[in-house]
Amino acid sequence: MREMKKAFVLLKTELGTGDYSLKEIRKLKIPGVTEIHSITGRHDIIVEVIGDDMDEIKEIVEQIRKVSHLTSTETFMCQEKIPEGPEKPRKEALAYVLITTRPADELKVVETVRKVEGVLEALPTWGNWDIFSQITADDMEAFKGIVKEIVQKAGKGKIQNTLTLIVVEQKDKKKKTS
Repeated sequence: MREMKKAFVLLKTELGTGDYSLKEIRKLKIPGVTEIHSITGRHDIIVEVIGDDMDEIKEIVEQIRKVSHLTSTETFMCQEKIPEGPEKPRKEALAYVLITTRPADELKVVETVRKVEGVLEALPTWGNWDIFSQITADDMEAFKGIVKEIVQKAGKGKIQNTLTLIVVEQKDKKKKTS
């Protein structure tokens, strides 16, 4: 089974241009881009990227940064390689939960997060956020319950901050592969 490197790229766009930039990224069909979503919150778009190594990830991110109307990008590289494997089933709604932990607790917390029902994946990253997790639920109320369970199961004080980025469009229920 092949192991890959993964990164998450958070994009901000000029006011009112998020949909245009999203369509432009999709139209480019950049090899290595596995998911692209409009999201709520401080950012407008999240892009998941995979590659064989850091150089390949860097090349993919450079292509994404050429998209028009972007005002800023933040790239978070996963600390561990990801094995290829079967996808977990998705429900109606999708979100990303970004987590900051106490120093040296991120690996303990990531293992806890992975065990919570509704979590599709949880990966430790380098940057302002220690963990990127993707969760799925039937509705917005269920997201609250999943995030609450993540924080409770992690243990007192291990999680310092969370940010939930709700996917606001989900035309393709299957992962896009290039």
